[in-house]
Amino acid sequence: MSYYVKRRETNAIVPYNTYSQHDLNSASVAKKIRMKRQRASSIIGGTVGGAILGGVVLGPVGAVMGGAGGAAATRKVCKTREKRRQSRFEQRQFQQQVLEVRSQSTGIFA
Repeated sequence: MSYYVKRRETNAIVPYNTYSQHDLNSASVAKKIRMKRQRASSIIGGTVGGAILGGVVLGPVGAVMGGAGGAAATRKVCKTREKRRQSRFEQRQFQQQVLEVRSQSTGIFA
């Protein structure tokens, strides 16, 4: 869970949860948190791999450049993959809701 600081009219600073109680029970939020953790471990792997490859090719300078490049490339790939998965998940959820509403409104019980 992520916490942010929010100012109120009284200028008191209080921590609050960015997700509402409804969202905490959502499977979507749990999946996003799981994907974020997986992305972090993938970025570490990309950094190490890039550093090793860069070190072999260009020495110490290549290790630094390779590590940074590997981390950036891995992050980009993981973010793209996450967005695609999230989009598919939301489409499936929407289709299920449409089918439920449609079957209730027409009286068809499948």
